Amino acid sequence: MRETIIRLVALVIVLANQICVSKGWWGFEIAEDQTYELVSMMATIIVSAWTFWKNNSFSKNAKLADKYLTQLKEKK
Repeated sequence: MRETIIRLVALVIVLANQICVSKGWWGFEIAEDQTYELVSMMATIIVSAWTFWKNNSFSKNAKLADKYLTQLKEKK
């Protein structure tokens, strides 16, 4: 569950950053012109893919299903 929360928080951070950069509201003053925007976009894509690649079980039923699946795998 901890890994799921970490991935979700990372995704929220990079999405919020991407929105702010695309709207011109703010950005870190470390890069010139479009370099920061490109790096920000790449981070958003990477974290989004990482977030959705993993199995993110939030509901009680999904957690129970994960436990059941683990038990089935252990029996083999």
